[in-house]
Amino acid sequence: MAGREVIYGSEPLEPRAAETNTETSTEKDYETHPDAARLFKKAPFVQHIPILGKCVDAFGPKLVVALGATNALTKGAAGYIIYNAMQPIFSKRYLISGMRYNRLQSMFTMGWSLKCFIAPISDIFPLFGYSKRWYCLASAVIGGCCAFGFGLLPARASSGDGAAAFLFLTSMGKANVDILLQSFYSREMRRAPSAGSELVSWVWWMIFLGDLVTLIQGPLSDAGRPHIGVIISACLQILPAIFFILNWFGEKPNRVERLEDAQRNYEDQFVREDMTPALVELHQYIHKTGRFRPLADEADKEPAAEQPLIPFREPRIESCLGGVLEVNTFIALDNWKVVVYCGLMTAAVIALALVTLLGTKWDLLWCCIAIVVIVPFGAYLSLPLAIANASVMVYLVFLLYLNFPGGLYYFYTGSAECVPGGPQFSYTFYLTVGNLIMYTAGMVGAILFPPLFSRRRYQATFAVTTLLQVLASLFDLIIVERWNIAIGIPDHAMYIFGDAIVFQIVHVMTFMPVMVLISRLVPRGSESMVYSITAGFTNLGETMASSFGSILMEFRFPVTTTVPCDFSNLRYLIIIGHLCMPLAIIPLSFLLLPNCRVCDDVDIHGRLIQKRRRAGRSGPHTPPHDSKKGLAMEAEEMQLSTGDNSSAKWPQKAS
Repeated sequence: MAGREVIYGSEPLEPRAAETNTETSTEKDYETHPDAARLFKKAPFVQHIPILGKCVDAFGPKLVVALGATNALTKGAAGYIIYNAMQPIFSKRYLISGMRYNRLQSMFTMGWSLKCFIAPISDIFPLFGYSKRWYCLASAVIGGCCAFGFGLLPARASSGDGAAAFLFLTSMGKANVDILLQSFYSREMRRAPSAGSELVSWVWWMIFLGDLVTLIQGPLSDAGRPHIGVIISACLQILPAIFFILNWFGEKPNRVERLEDAQRNYEDQFVREDMTPALVELHQYIHKTGRFRPLADEADKEPAAEQPLIPFREPRIESCLGGVLEVNTFIALDNWKVVVYCGLMTAAVIALALVTLLGTKWDLLWCCIAIVVIVPFGAYLSLPLAIANASVMVYLVFLLYLNFPGGLYYFYTGSAECVPGGPQFSYTFYLTVGNLIMYTAGMVGAILFPPLFSRRRYQATFAVTTLLQVLASLFDLIIVERWNIAIGIPDHAMYIFGDAIVFQIVHVMTFMPVMVLISRLVPRGSESMVYSITAGFTNLGETMASSFGSILMEFRFPVTTTVPCDFSNLRYLIIIGHLCMPLAIIPLSFLLLPNCRVCDDVDIHGRLIQKRRRAGRSGPHTPPHDSKKGLAMEAEEMQLSTGDNSSAKWPQKAS
């Protein structure tokens, strides 16, 4: 579909449902931040500002300002200025044809697919004592410099491939900052879960405000100066570096965070409702064999009644290169499958980038086939079945809706000489007016989704949203065939109603169900790596949609975007890629998604979680470990929590 594409996978994380007590979510479960207390004394009105007041109260003014500004500048303004500048930059400055543009524009989402590259590196190899701070700084500065390269190469056709390489690198820089900040503030939301939804809302609103800056790109492109917008984008991408230098995010040193994680995970071993199935089996085994004796080397340290079943051990962290790097070996060992898979996805994306730039159409075809087979197969080998199913589903949701911007964008903005009697949209209308309406329609779609589909099953939800998306895609075919003119509807009105409003609302509701499912499935303690993989699937799926779109255009349905232009094959591309292939999502939803409602909470095995609360108890507690009876009750209750539930099994892949 023509128009603005969302940088999928860059959505802010939601508070984990399993970690938020919905019964007490309105109560204050945190202490006021010291900096917030001082601010409220000087400016008490801040405390009463919706969303902002509670965020500042829970997390402090520095973190809230830094997080909001960084998202507004990096993902909002810088990200979408670059996106809106791609078509005028490639077509007007670098004189790239529509067929070639269909290939090169995929480098934008390809760069966002490499979140799985930086996540394990930052988790395993903290830089100068911090897991995220200095990696974010390097990504912001280097990514901004690459944005300068994208817009300022010599204005000739031979610069097109180099510009695409810079586009890939600047997108990768934004993706690095995005995933590292997401993993950082997801930790903060655990400390104050009742303020988590406000923090997510704050991030979304700041991204929306940043989006408004991108509206300048339309007039700049009409004036023949699209590179000015790219220069502005580069400066905005570098600007958040000041927050990382001053550490306004308040990131703690790696050794402190790892010790806190170890202590929290140790305590969580004895939490009732959220205990993992493996620990339940351990408890059942201990109860069955009667092995309640403490370890020999711990027996003299505390009375028998006070000794835990598993002794606490501090994480071992190594230093190298004179302290420049630290090595969290235990993270790599505990998550070695995920680390290996991150490497596989990184290799796949880099290979696709090289083939996109330098390969023939046959090279691109074989590379895409290999990635379509290897990437999902690797997910099932390295991830829990439920997470793998959800990741593959979101991958296919985007892959099966093929992208043809090299045909549609050039058709909509083509001159009278190229497209006689065509739409001939100006960039001001296409990139400014159209995108502004799309932003609003996307928010409407996000607002409408919960009341319409939150209590529907995933399969029914995907059936409805997919059919609506296919129907909305008919508007492109109507405009290309000029049927709207035949019945007296102007192109501008048809485009606004179809692409900008109806399609955008439906499109947002199409990918939201699986995003909600993934946010529930990502296991605690390894969010950065696992979420980078699931987010990478969304961007890789969209990249593959553009690549397969290019293959279809180059092999069978070419378009010509230079005078004399030929868009006669555009109708067939729309029918195949927008109307037929997306229908495969409906049967796949029955194969890959759990048979439960969108609002249901599921564990990492895809089974429905049945929470049981005792009277007078508002949260988890530490169970008794000084008697067999207490342990038996613990294991028995947890078996209810994680036991089999036939209504929530994966339809054909239940373990």
